[in-house]
Amino acid sequence: MQNCLINGIASDYISVQNRALHYGDGVFETIACENHKLAFWAAHYQRLQHGAQVLGIDCPEEALWLQDIRSLCARQQQLSANGVVKLILSRGCSERGYLAPATVSPTRIVLFSPGLAPRYFSAVKQDTSKAAALCVCQQTVSINPPLAGIKHLNRLENVLARNEWQQQYTEGLMLDANDRVIEGTMSNIFAFKGASLLTPALNDSGVAGIIRANILCVAEQNRLPVQITDLSLAAIFAMDELFICNSVLELLPVKSLVHGSQSWQSASCEHTEKLHRLIQTIKADDIQQL
Repeated sequence: MQNCLINGIASDYISVQNRALHYGDGVFETIACENHKLAFWAAHYQRLQHGAQVLGIDCPEEALWLQDIRSLCARQQQLSANGVVKLILSRGCSERGYLAPATVSPTRIVLFSPGLAPRYFSAVKQDTSKAAALCVCQQTVSINPPLAGIKHLNRLENVLARNEWQQQYTEGLMLDANDRVIEGTMSNIFAFKGASLLTPALNDSGVAGIIRANILCVAEQNRLPVQITDLSLAAIFAMDELFICNSVLELLPVKSLVHGSQSWQSASCEHTEKLHRLIQTIKADDIQQL
């Protein structure tokens, strides 16, 4: 196995006693690797640390993760060029039962998926069909304030939501039990109403994405009006522009949204494009060379 390390050792097997397998007991990060560089590395590692702290898991030092990534790249040279690096931190192995032993040792996993799909506005400008087509999922996101924001391993809701469609949509929006729009199955959602930028509050549910955080930061720096608030589907359908974001896609404009007999079509992505250019200006400040 040349594209996976488990605790620094090339392997694609974990113990059947691993708590990630039994309970989803852990956290993970998905990081774009471009031209031998990890994008937004510091932000990803900080979120991994934070998620581990929330769950009470000891997070290995940054240097150890980077050592694993570099070792993985050395095993298969092209791994360091372009692709997606995934870090998984499990609480480790234990006997049966929810109670974790005090002495359990964390399991760290590093995987690499070669190839990075064309993204950014260049791809959309060349072919407008590459803009995102969205649907609304029936599967909801659980309301759970203590776990809100972190990227824990229990992604069953996202799995069920994503399996509601095949290839006709790019992404699906997920709501909570109070009919608030929270996020996509693999992304955060933003909207423009005029020049005002809006995104759902994630106090009770959802993942606080790395690109989402950078968008909010750059919006503040450039004095763009921003609302982090509860958004209903009706509010989303009344927006002028929509876009989704994550660490692999970065910003991707939405061309359409469908929910039953309702439909929304994009007339422009002017404000989204300006915001995308601003994100590129700060991207170079958080790059880890491999």
